Amino acid sequence: MPLPSPRLEHLRKPAAALVATALASAGVAACGSGTPAAQIPDGVRVADVAAAARNPVTVSPFPGTADASPSTQISFLGGPGTTVSAVRVDGSLSGTHAGRLEAYATGTGASFIPQRPFTAGERVIVIARVSQGGSTSTVHTSFSIAFQAQISQAEFPHDRGNPADVQHYLSAPALRPSTVTVTTAARPGASPGDFFLAPYQGQGTPGPMIVDQSGALVWFHPLPADEAATNLSPQTYLGHTVLTWWQGRILALGFGQGVDEIYDTSYQPIATVRAGNGYQADLHQFTLTSQGTAWIDTFDPVELDLSSMGGSTHEVINDSVVQEIDVRTGLVMWEWHALGHIPLRDSYSRLPHRAINWDYVHINSIDPGPEGLLLSARNTWAVYDVNMHTGAFIWRIGGHYSSFRHTSGTRFYWQHDARWLPGGLVSLFDNGSDPAREKQ
Repeated sequence: MPLPSPRLEHLRKPAAALVATALASAGVAACGSGTPAAQIPDGVRVADVAAAARNPVTVSPFPGTADASPSTQISFLGGPGTTVSAVRVDGSLSGTHAGRLEAYATGTGASFIPQRPFTAGERVIVIARVSQGGSTSTVHTSFSIAFQAQISQAEFPHDRGNPADVQHYLSAPALRPSTVTVTTAARPGASPGDFFLAPYQGQGTPGPMIVDQSGALVWFHPLPADEAATNLSPQTYLGHTVLTWWQGRILALGFGQGVDEIYDTSYQPIATVRAGNGYQADLHQFTLTSQGTAWIDTFDPVELDLSSMGGSTHEVINDSVVQEIDVRTGLVMWEWHALGHIPLRDSYSRLPHRAINWDYVHINSIDPGPEGLLLSARNTWAVYDVNMHTGAFIWRIGGHYSSFRHTSGTRFYWQHDARWLPGGLVSLFDNGSDPAREKQ
């Protein structure tokens, strides 16, 4: 595992949350019928953040969301004992939506599941009653529905590798995991333990594997040839140690479409976690919480009119979506979209002038903590602290509009794996690559 870059130890959270840095005024995508809206969602409106702040529980899609899924549920997330009633959902094109309420296994709210999908381009208004802590309040949200795009299903290029780098077993000839060679022995005093890997290149069978510190195979879970695994990791689920990984197809467009798996310590399946609202789980992040929920990311290609930026009237943009899933019910408890929160102008990835999606933001890590939800966006060279009640930014590090002054050694490019450290500090892995911006 690569070591993180030097810690940004001088970048502590300011005394006053800098929410204003996230409030670049811009219009939300307008309603339409048949073609993407002319307006580009290019920032969070102050009115939308204020509307979210007034709700006593967190309602998602957040007010002002510009590209909610046509299959979206409406999530009401509060404290223990939260109940939801009298939900009214109206689409500007599709009319009033009947549906059902399903409670979270955590006892912290419920999702309203519409009986039929919404219409692309329409504006949806939601009103409901929420009771918690002995009081009852009215909550609101309003959002627009995405024009979702059809995309290429071509897979990420496969490196065939060396046929010699494959293990063979007389007792199990169908088992053909990749070999693992440890070139540098652990230093004296290093922690004991095994390596958790998920190779998918080369001629070995893809799948999650565990090897000891000499590279000898401990466990292997073979996958079909058209699937891969990433992020094999031990975690804790409902008080028990489990083994987790992502599994699915890796597209040439730069993201995954699959599911997240949870297995017990006897290597038996416990649960499969799927993205909600019609999405598929991406390969970057799968984090379990002590409440029995999971934080995941997903990519949603949507159409926008980017003719004002030199693009086409039907440009396809990869939106990065973050969800908290109730593992036991599969319900979406919380959802946040980069599009509309992170302006297009913040991207260091240029708008492509060919038939390929613009991956303008590329969220690649999620870390929930007591100070907010820490997100890394590779293609804006920035790390964001998100207020989980309003969806707005508390602060941002890096990128075009950092909330902090960078001192020597704290610049980073195309970063990954932003994580909270004790004392409000942040660490990240700065690989500085593709295209290279600094010496490796």
